[in-house]
Amino acid sequence: MPQTHTDIACVPTSKRVGAQVWQVFPAISRRRKVCVGQWLIILNLAGWCPGAEPVPDAPVQDVLAQLEKNFADVKTLRTDFVQEKHLAIFAQTIYLRGSLFLQKPDRLAWHMQEPVRYMLVLAGQTLRQWDEESNQVQQTPLSANPILQVVAEQLRRWFGGEYTGLTKLYDVSVAGRSPTSLEFKPRKDSMTATAVKSVRVTFREDERYLSALTIEEPNGDRTSIVFTNTVMNPVLGESVWEVKPHAK
Repeated sequence: MPQTHTDIACVPTSKRVGAQVWQVFPAISRRRKVCVGQWLIILNLAGWCPGAEPVPDAPVQDVLAQLEKNFADVKTLRTDFVQEKHLAIFAQTIYLRGSLFLQKPDRLAWHMQEPVRYMLVLAGQTLRQWDEESNQVQQTPLSANPILQVVAEQLRRWFGGEYTGLTKLYDVSVAGRSPTSLEFKPRKDSMTATAVKSVRVTFREDERYLSALTIEEPNGDRTSIVFTNTVMNPVLGESVWEVKPHAK
């Protein structure tokens, strides 16, 4: 039976968010924590920010609108990824490989294959995880945790192409054309600024999906994710969304 976590407090501070996220990953080893930790930097993109939503400059607004129009035709997606974590204080790079699946409006699956197998699936109002070391499934209802609801919403925005909604958290600029790339810098009143310096998103030539995403951290660390073998609107079987213990 999946383990269900519903007892996480909700205090909107950056330290509390970090603690809450780690409570969803109970008692994990150092090796597994390194791998999961690389995924957690993506969760830091989902920081909460009060106040009115700013309106981006007209050229940026036009680019965002066109990208969202292009992404609207993509209902399902499968893509492979290579994620690199560059540590500023060590001459070390950590590599993770796997696949990402998307089914609009509310399904997202992150299947890590190397260096360890790990699965995270967002489906509706439920987050499920599995890792090969424990071979256990953790299940978290988002309705029990408002901050994780924000995390889920923002992850779907980043990987689903809903970038206009991110302008309440980030100042957005066009970093390049051919291919198009956007730079997102956290607003100073956003808790995201404590963990993220900037995010650069680079798009495919046809602007129908991402080709790369790079996250710069204030401490000099950098996480880069490159997407390859992207297939748009494939038929995704239900096995993509199944999270269950594996036979040994």
